[in-house]
Amino acid sequence: MNSAEAFLDHCMKRMMTLLRGRETDNFDHDRFSPEGIPEEAFSLRANVNYLYFLLQNHKALAEAEQVFADAASRALFRDLIEFRLVGHLHKRLPTNTSTYWTARAQALALPSTPSPFAARVERNGLGYQIERVAVPSGARTLNIDCWKVAAPISFAISTTSIGTV
Repeated sequence: MNSAEAFLDHCMKRMMTLLRGRETDNFDHDRFSPEGIPEEAFSLRANVNYLYFLLQNHKALAEAEQVFADAASRALFRDLIEFRLVGHLHKRLPTNTSTYWTARAQALALPSTPSPFAARVERNGLGYQIERVAVPSGARTLNIDCWKVAAPISFAISTTSIGTV
């Protein structure tokens, strides 16, 4: 079995194992409830599309996994693939911790203004527009154009420091 086949085999076995289990309290109410999506929602079409994507692209995904420099990054890559395959009802991401939720709340509280790039960037799948977010970095403030929770939370939960920009 080559590395791409081993990667696909691992993903398929994990998917089947995860589908036997059930996660509770694994739903982002702030993000999805305003959109009218119930906690028990399961998008069969989305999960089938992710499975098709995995089957069609497993060689490239196996190669992409090898680009990560450390085991933790490779593990998170697989965790994200598994989450896409089975959804929140069957997979809890390792980032779903109190540290994450504290960092998320802090990120959402950061000041922001409309991004000048918003008109040129499509809204994400949930309809959010990018904003210019002021992210404190030591004595400086970085102004980052992003979906508000995306970049600031990466800085907040990162275990590495930001070097001189």
